Amino acid sequence: MNNTIIHVSDTDHPSLPFTQFCSEPEVLAKELHQKHSHAQLFLINVNYKPDELLRSQNAGIELLKYLRLLNLKQHCVLYSFLSREQLMTQDLCNLIIFSEGVTFIRLPTDLSKINFDELVNKTAPENLSAFFKAEATLPDDRHFFANWWGVLQLWKVQKAIDSIAGTQMPTEIKKAFTGSLKEMDSYQGLLAMYLHREKEKDVEEELKRLLQLRIERYGDQERNLDSIKSVLNKKTNELDDRARRLEIINESFYNSVTKTLFQSKLEELKLINDPIKIKVNQLEEAQKRTTDDIKLLKEYIELDALINEERQRIEEQIIIFNNKILGILGAIERQKMFSNNGFNIIDTRNRLQEVSPRILFVDDQADDGWSFIFQRIIYGKENDSFTIIQPCKDDSIEQITDKILERVNEFKPDLIILDLRLKGEHGTTTDVTNISGVQVLKSITNDGITCPVLITTASNKIWSYKETFSLGASAFWIKEGLDEHMDLRNSIENYMRFIDLVSVLCLSDEFQFLKRCKTSLKKLKHNDSKYWWESNDWLISTHTYMKTKSVSRHIIISILHQAIILLEDYLRLRLQESQQVSVRNYLPSAIIIRFASVLEKIHQTDNPYQIKDGKTYMLPLSEKIKDQFGYALNRRIFLLDMRNKAAHGQYCTFKEMSEFTSQLFEYLVDYHLILNNGK
Repeated sequence: MNNTIIHVSDTDHPSLPFTQFCSEPEVLAKELHQKHSHAQLFLINVNYKPDELLRSQNAGIELLKYLRLLNLKQHCVLYSFLSREQLMTQDLCNLIIFSEGVTFIRLPTDLSKINFDELVNKTAPENLSAFFKAEATLPDDRHFFANWWGVLQLWKVQKAIDSIAGTQMPTEIKKAFTGSLKEMDSYQGLLAMYLHREKEKDVEEELKRLLQLRIERYGDQERNLDSIKSVLNKKTNELDDRARRLEIINESFYNSVTKTLFQSKLEELKLINDPIKIKVNQLEEAQKRTTDDIKLLKEYIELDALINEERQRIEEQIIIFNNKILGILGAIERQKMFSNNGFNIIDTRNRLQEVSPRILFVDDQADDGWSFIFQRIIYGKENDSFTIIQPCKDDSIEQITDKILERVNEFKPDLIILDLRLKGEHGTTTDVTNISGVQVLKSITNDGITCPVLITTASNKIWSYKETFSLGASAFWIKEGLDEHMDLRNSIENYMRFIDLVSVLCLSDEFQFLKRCKTSLKKLKHNDSKYWWESNDWLISTHTYMKTKSVSRHIIISILHQAIILLEDYLRLRLQESQQVSVRNYLPSAIIIRFASVLEKIHQTDNPYQIKDGKTYMLPLSEKIKDQFGYALNRRIFLLDMRNKAAHGQYCTFKEMSEFTSQLFEYLVDYHLILNNGK
């Protein structure tokens, strides 16, 4: 029995032949936890004196606290010449000596007469939080905790995810830590983990419950969503088919009238020889044709008016129908609280692991568990697709920026994860320009990086993400801090929020499209050669509508940039509201119109108006292009067709918007590519 009792004292007790220790409380507690965690009881001299402490500092009580924070629940016998009341008077934080699992002996008492066998079974309860809460103090700088507490919470959820998925994960998080280990093992660190602890089983059960809740809550809605989309597509296709049939009828009548008035005259004149007969026949035929043509033209004009009325009615029906259906879709999607198309975290992780997107992670605390846990979340294990830049405190903003841009050129990342504080800054500030991550973000954005940027930070201040958004960040993710008092569910939701953002930014069609646009714009901007639209050499020598002014590259780049910003702002807003980033409703049309203003600028004439039948009209874009290129364009050329569709209030699809911008950038490089394909 005696060999399983640990005695902590700096004085000899011949009647107590137990193992004795007298190191400092923090060091001793960790030693006991590692080497003597199976001891049955601890006998502690409240006033034992380690080398660095005074006897009046009650090192024994401090040791008791450490033992409990390290989850050592063995019964502890404390002894002192002071009473418990006197010890409480000295420090209210000594309340732990009144807790269950503690026997207090006031000296002088013969310690050898204590019935240790009886006390062994009186262990401490599972939760002693009430005795510690008075000591829980948070520093003014929440970053002190967030850089290890945040990753610790992610670790807990990740272990539950891996358990559900049936994969193995290291059980000891400290193997992945370096600098943060000190904070985690500090007294306040141990206290924080004790007060906010969750059992692994509880995390896994809560995660399963939330996943099942999503399936039950959103499964039917997802099926309804697919059904509504199917109805929407069917109805829209029907209306589009009717509109196309009207267009075909319209064109056929136009062609028949043209043939009647001109081509038939030429064919008939070839059969006449006798001049008199010719003259008579001409008069007779002229009279007949005139009557028939007038009648036909009148009927055609009436039919054309009916066709235009029907086409307008169909367009109005399409708009009304789309508004109703898209309103329903939006209401359903807003409830999903997930920005990607799914709501199952396991499926999202599987897709990320399959695609293995290239990610550049920039954080001065990267090696303190963040790199490890981020890779585990995204890929399921360490992955070469994840590269790290860990700035040093002495690095300048220019040096950090250069490292990022160099790695971007080599690595071609799909996403940059950028921490807000990159040089070990501490404390709080409202001057955002002094924050290193903001300065770096501004620099790399000015250089024209094309991939999205996800900002991570311990700051929960609204000015932080407002400023980073204005400088080009795509999304914002906040590390969990102790001051937020997140419950288990919120910790899981924060984990899911991170993987949701990474999934959308790396894999969604919308951000892939945005990246392509930025890449094309960057190439257009930095091309050394002169583009055809920067001079007037492409114009024919004679034309009806004068154009003598070329357009500068700066103007075209500015127009394209503003169109991209419009889309980027929309996607950013959707992400922050945890809504799906699908581009629909009016937006594709608005983006097309904004991009199409490039065509207006390139083909702008000296006088934008024409006079016809005594009235002044704005020159149509198609008429200007036809005049400047010297030949008629196919009526269904895609750029003009989509531009007109968007301008006339019809909803364009994301696919049409994507195809439009792709062809537009080709057009800006070489217009023959588009014109030839359009015929």
